[in-house]
Amino acid sequence: MVGRASFRGRREWLLEFKKAVAQDASSLATLISRETGKPYGDAFLEVMLAIEHLDWAAKNAKKVLQARKVPSGIASFNQAATLEYKALGVVGVIGPWNYPVYTPMGSISYALAAGNAIVFKPSELTPASASGSRRSGTPSHRPSPCSRS
Repeated sequence: MVGRASFRGRREWLLEFKKAVAQDASSLATLISRETGKPYGDAFLEVMLAIEHLDWAAKNAKKVLQARKVPSGIASFNQAATLEYKALGVVGVIGPWNYPVYTPMGSISYALAAGNAIVFKPSELTPASASGSRRSGTPSHRPSPCSRS
């Protein structure tokens, strides 16, 4: 069920995802460059920035999303309040043509780190870049942290 994976499980999966994208960064940058017309160096930078999204989400999700006590306010001084984040379920991400990997990877990384499932719709102008990042980046030997058991 969505959101059932622990912070640790999601962290490990995101770090594996990051590693897989990094290992295939050069070919992914070539694909982005070919589809968008941007110089290879710009496309490679886009891949590196996408990797940073994955890294930040993996390493900071627990700190940002764990339940914590918050002040209950002056009117409720004798009561306790806790802030909790719950997974939304399925998050839709629409990718642009001009940054087909970097821009959607932010939403994808953070949604997965929070325990959500993703439905990703790439731009019709850059379909290979999106499928290239999925093919190079998705750890195939382990299910997504959000897949159903």
